[in-house]
Formats: sequence, C-alpha cells, structure tokens
Amino acid sequence: MNQILVDLQNNVVIPISTQNPNIVQKQLGGGTAVFEIDFQKFTTLSVVVEYKGKPAKWTLNIADKYTCDGYGGDGDGFGLGNCAEVQIIDQTMTVWSKGLVLAGGVVDPLIKKELALTNGAMKFVVKNQFVSWGQPYEELQTPNSKLLFAIPDLGNPKSDQYKVYVGLNRVIASAGATARTGTGVIRAIITLE
Repeated sequence: MNQILVDLQNNVVIPISTQNPNIVQKQLGGGTAVFEIDFQKFTTLSVVVEYKGKPAKWTLNIADKYTCDGYGGDGDGFGLGNCAEVQIIDQTMTVWSKGLVLAGGVVDPLIKKELALTNGAMKFVVKNQFVSWGQPYEELQTPNSKLLFAIPDLGNPKSDQYKVYVGLNRVIASAGATARTGTGVIRAIITLE
C-alpha cells in the first residue's frame, strides 16, 4: 500500500504508508495540488477528500492524462486518446468518457450528480474501467465499451505502466489551472493498493 495525507491548509504532504514511491507530487501550493499516480504493482486508487465550508468552482479532478483540463478534454488541442475524467465543480460531479478516437476525440458525460459536500467528505475509487463514489455508495463501470480509466492488467506482462492524475482545488493541466481552480478541499488521503 502507498498512502499520503495532503493538507492543503498548510501546503504539506505527509507519507502514511509507502511501499513504492508511486504517488508523485507534481504541484503543491496556494491551497491546490496535483499528484501523479503510477499503477505499477497496484490496481486500486482511493481518494478521500474533506471539505470545509461550501465548495466553490473546481475542487476535484481525477483524470488519466496530465494535459486534462476538465470537461473530458485533454488540453493538448487534439482531444484524442485517454481523457477519462471525474470532476467536481461547486457541488456537481461529472464523470466524462475517454475520447473516442474514431469520432474525432468526442467525449460523453457518463454521469452527472448533485452532491452535498458542504463541511463533508467524499470517497472516490478508481480501478480498471470502474469508478465509485460515496456516501451514499454509487458506481459506474464500462467493462465492454472501455470508456473509463484503463488500468493495466497486472497479470499481463505486456501491459504498459499506466498513470492517473489527481487535482485538488484545480484541474490537472497547468495551462487550464489558472482559470479552473476552486476552494473547499482542505485535506485528502490518497491511497494506492
């Protein structure tokens, strides 16, 4: 297991349990953070976010490409390849499909939910073609259409390493982060198992 506590009020990251350095801090400061999660030797990512007050604007972005900047877009101008995303804007969560290459990078909103996050917490779990959230617990899977996160099969030696990114109080992509930031997340626990 690899687990960290992110304290955005004090801009610190505290390792809790580390087997491999598979959670890499890409940005931290000003009440925002971005982390790169490498699934080598792991299959499940859990992100628990704690909110203080009423969340405003962009508070969570989980995506499978470092150039993701919200709304299922990958920010690189092409819209192709991976760009599955979970985002929270204010108290609305949307899960976006990965880009459909044959359709010119078109993405679909797979789920849109209104959440109650004021002074609350929410847990997200990401696995191969799976994302869940709660409380209350809900899940979305796309095992046949392959529209979500493509975490490699550890039993397949030809499987590539795969990375997922987590943005707290901002989108992941640096260019989009200047306009797509938010407030509300004060702490997060990121666990890779």
